[in-house]
Amino acid sequence: MWISRLKLTSYASFSSSDWIELDRKFNLFVGQNNSGKSTLLKSLSFPLVNNPHKNEDTFRGTALVQSRVDVDIKISVAELFDRFSKMGSQPTFPVGNGEREKIQTLQDFLNNPENVLTLELSINPGQEMGPREGSSLKHYRGNPNTTVLNYTRVGGNITFVSNTMATDNLGTVGHSSAGTIFHFAAQRLNVGRSALLQPDKLLSDASNLPAVLAHLQGARRPIFDKIEQHAISILGGFERVSVVPKLNEFHILIWPDRESIYEELAFELNESGTGIGQLLAILTAVVTSEKSVIIVDEINSFLHPGAVKKLLSLLRSEYPQHQYIISTHSADTIASCNAERLYIVERNGFSSSLKEVQLKDAQHAREIAGTLGFSMMDVFGFERMVWVEGPTEEVCFPYLIRHFEINSSSEIGFASVGSPAAITVDAKKNSLIDVYERAGKQLSPLLRGMAFALDRERLSDEEVTKQERSKRKLRLLPRRCFECYLISPMAIAEIASQLDEKDVRVEEVIEALRAGAEEKYGAPNEWNGDVSFVPWLTKVDAAKLLNHVFQTVTDHRVEYRKTRDAITLTRWISENEPDMLSDMVEFLRKILEIAMRDTPP
Repeated sequence: MWISRLKLTSYASFSSSDWIELDRKFNLFVGQNNSGKSTLLKSLSFPLVNNPHKNEDTFRGTALVQSRVDVDIKISVAELFDRFSKMGSQPTFPVGNGEREKIQTLQDFLNNPENVLTLELSINPGQEMGPREGSSLKHYRGNPNTTVLNYTRVGGNITFVSNTMATDNLGTVGHSSAGTIFHFAAQRLNVGRSALLQPDKLLSDASNLPAVLAHLQGARRPIFDKIEQHAISILGGFERVSVVPKLNEFHILIWPDRESIYEELAFELNESGTGIGQLLAILTAVVTSEKSVIIVDEINSFLHPGAVKKLLSLLRSEYPQHQYIISTHSADTIASCNAERLYIVERNGFSSSLKEVQLKDAQHAREIAGTLGFSMMDVFGFERMVWVEGPTEEVCFPYLIRHFEINSSSEIGFASVGSPAAITVDAKKNSLIDVYERAGKQLSPLLRGMAFALDRERLSDEEVTKQERSKRKLRLLPRRCFECYLISPMAIAEIASQLDEKDVRVEEVIEALRAGAEEKYGAPNEWNGDVSFVPWLTKVDAAKLLNHVFQTVTDHRVEYRKTRDAITLTRWISENEPDMLSDMVEFLRKILEIAMRDTPP
């Protein structure tokens, strides 16, 4: 389930926002303080508070227009029925009396579990999500005699059997009790204590966090341990989390020492820093829920820059099933998020407005920098830094380190030399020497240690050895680029099938990969007809080849996108063909060792 678009009408500083299109992955709203970012995100918290828009012409009584938020939700048929089943109820589908053709069309549609419904919903003051204009389904509204279909399952298929007067309840999948939309406000969450309940589902505002963690600590310990490990890795400064009953409440305790056995040496969560509570709540939501909407307001207000980067990297690489809607005024968040959709929120007098921008566009990047007034130096929150080739490696390398349990330190960060946040290094570097020397000289006073993990491009083994010998902090990938490790026919077929929403056969992928024998892909002399031949994989322009393969096997409907597909391919190969990444894992192990050395470049 994800929100595909929303529209605010007469809500706080928004007179009318028009439709705001959202991506199913990461959406980032940036702007100065009081621009309207928090207002926008708060419009998706329930119940909606009536806060009519006011301006110099309209500001009193009956002249004010009641607030309203319109929302479109995308959800597959299988997920819809699954969510209602978990809520202990059944969905009701609105139709008109006697509309047999529409009934049959809807019945056929619902009998394909992969089909995706668009629920058109609205939120009115004091209410949660409900049907828009009388019906959640666009093609089933407008009939004053609308009823609701009852259905039964015959042989696994849905069959409509009767009509009855009832309420269209499809919007309840977005209600606060459904565990599908979580809203984390910028202010401190008082979630250190809760009543002695035994819930297994986190509420949308995380107010029952202690009770949920207590349940996980006792009944689902591996899940609890995962949340704890993520929190320690991201934030540091503590080594253990526990939940204990006290009087009529559960209390969350934070332990500086993992081996401590005396409760007096632990700190209550409510007495700890703001960031720990917010982080535990966010992690509990993403780890325990399925395909939810995670809304985080001013993520940089409760986490330091290094923790923000780690959290965003974790969310993108290990919990991509969720939709993320995040607001910020911080440069490090913009650089780390690499959002699929990015909006600038501006306020002029009484009214807020939005403008979608592309961060890769230099003019827009300068515009964002001017709007927020940030320095490129703002991105640092680590004592040690590994500089990598681009945003893809910035996410994939930490994921591989976590997945393969390579010894690492929470003080090591990863930053792209080609991102807007990478100081003065141009996105298209002129030379390895330029990247190494310029970044090394400018950043060494700020960091205890650093390392450079960059593509080897077309350098020979002799040239690689020469570069690494003269520059002790520099290591070049064993292969031309990171994508050379992602040439897995099975992985490509799986990911392309998901993106194109049709089956792509492994044989089709292998046939498309044979184009790698051509001169334009840089390794014709190494091609022997085997797509797993390492000498060929070492030199082929894999990024360019992957784009050709994705377009070929999908009849040009899908292009290969590094920031989206390389991450997904990395996860699939890590889980299913880990041996393909063995020398990459060893390379990362060496890079981390270099970063831990307290020596200048």
